[in-house]
Amino acid sequence: MVEGVQVARALRRGLEVDAVVYLLTPKVQLSPGQLSMGKAIHTIFTQWELATRGQPNRPEIYYLQ
Repeated sequence: MVEGVQVARALRRGLEVDAVVYLLTPKVQLSPGQLSMGKAIHTIFTQWELATRGQPNRPEIYYLQ
């Protein structure tokens, strides 16, 4: 299992995964640094998601509120 900032790095480097769980809503108020990091991770994840669309072995992606 990989979580947090490491997920974006792992996906960018081509880590093969079975599933991705993307949490959409934070449970607590985020600091400015956390907000900035979240935007960067969202950008990387979106790029990965678009790049893997249509691939036969693409992992399941679950979006949770």
